[in-house]
Amino acid sequence: MNEKLNMRPGLANELFKALERSGLWTDELVKQACAGDFMEKVAHAVYGDADIVRKNYEIDCDAPPFIPDERRMKVWTHEKNGKILWDRHAEICRSGYWSRYNANVLDFLLANQQLLKGNESSTWTAFKGTVYQYTDGGLLHRGLHYSPGLGWTSGTQLIPPGV
Repeated sequence: MNEKLNMRPGLANELFKALERSGLWTDELVKQACAGDFMEKVAHAVYGDADIVRKNYEIDCDAPPFIPDERRMKVWTHEKNGKILWDRHAEICRSGYWSRYNANVLDFLLANQQLLKGNESSTWTAFKGTVYQYTDGGLLHRGLHYSPGLGWTSGTQLIPPGV
C-alpha cells in the first residue's frame, strides 16, 4: 500500500476501458465516486479486506396499494404482479415499461428516487395496473412525472369513460 500511484496514460486508458465496459459509468458518476472516501473503500475491497454488497430491492406488487385520499377515492381494480426484483438492467427499470405495473411500483419509485437516475424525461407515466375510483364514480390512474424544476412527482389522471 505504500507504492506511489503513477497514473500514466496507458494506466488511465485501462481504467477508462474498464469503466466503459461495465456500461454503468457516466462522467457524473465518476465525479461522485471520486468525492469523499469512496475510492478508498474500493481499494480495500480490491485488497480483500472489505466487501462490496449490492442492494437488492424487491417490490411487492401483491400488497394492497396506497390510497392517496381515502376520503375521496378507493381502489377499483388492482392487478397483482407478484414480487418484482429491481435490477438496473431489467426491463422494468426503463420508464417506458412502468405502465405495465401497478401503483406499488410507483410508490416504490417515489420512495427510492435515487434509482431513477437516467430516466429523467418530461413524460407522464400512468401505472395502469391499479385503477382508483373517485366517490363521484370517475376512474383514474396514479402516475409519475419528472419536471426539471420539481424533480419526480406523482399525480392522478382521469380515465375517459369507455376506455
